[in-house]
Amino acid sequence: MSRFFKRLALITCCVAGAIAGYHEVNASTQPSFMPNEQGISQVATQDLGMARAINQARATAPQFIARLQAPQANQTDFALKIPVETEGATEHIWLNSLRFENDQFIGRVANQTANPSDTKLGDEVTFPTEKISDWMYVEDGLLVGGSTLRYLRSQLTDAERQDYDSYFHFRFE
Repeated sequence: MSRFFKRLALITCCVAGAIAGYHEVNASTQPSFMPNEQGISQVATQDLGMARAINQARATAPQFIARLQAPQANQTDFALKIPVETEGATEHIWLNSLRFENDQFIGRVANQTANPSDTKLGDEVTFPTEKISDWMYVEDGLLVGGSTLRYLRSQLTDAERQDYDSYFHFRFE
């Protein structure tokens, strides 16, 4: 796994997603948009902002597919976030080494789940487009896509945002 995806995995964890993962939590657990020491953000299952970010990723998936199938030299780090059921929770994890065949994504799991799961780091996974939770790639050093990452980032204070940004080798704006 590349150094970038290790860092991405540290930031994307649970909810409906981030370049790290995010974890969905119920109403009795306090959400935390800033990744914890495991790199996991905790987002409420009913978080409307995250739901909008996921819907945006799904609606713009054709743009991602077109770039994935014919990437330009300045486009790198293609990744896709998917939900995975774990022991008592839904986590959103990243896939890399992607390809798109027969209207489905095929990729390798780029980060380990926080809770026990049958899905393991490095596993090859096939996933339908309509169930993705995010997509991203980097073009000329700038993030393209990454709607769940952008949403998580928007919920942070200025100081937290600066720390969050330091995890990535790309710019958000």
